[in-house]
Amino acid sequence: MRRVHTTTGRKVATIRRVLRSGGATVYGAERVRGPRYTKADDRMATAQIRDAIRTRPTYGARRMHVLVNRRFRTTYNLERIRRVMDVARGKLPRYPRCRTGRAHTGQIHRTVSNER
Repeated sequence: MRRVHTTTGRKVATIRRVLRSGGATVYGAERVRGPRYTKADDRMATAQIRDAIRTRPTYGARRMHVLVNRRFRTTYNLERIRRVMDVARGKLPRYPRCRTGRAHTGQIHRTVSNER
């Protein structure tokens, strides 16, 4: 019987120094990220968000997305509003969760075993 050697696609791609089917990884080269992505009219979006925040300072990104698009007749998507608010420090701090101090074990605490 003949012995067959099996190798994975990654090993072969590494040896041949080619890309695999995903096309996202270059073997042997480090990937360098550029600066944070910004669009040209982010300044206008920031000004519009700040104007809307002045009237309603407690709104989050989801509500601000609807408010800005209605008021200024724009078509910004939610991720862009969220990113611009994050860069411009327009987000409110998250509300801290209130801990009760008891363990959440999934069992109901009863004083006696047959109590309903």
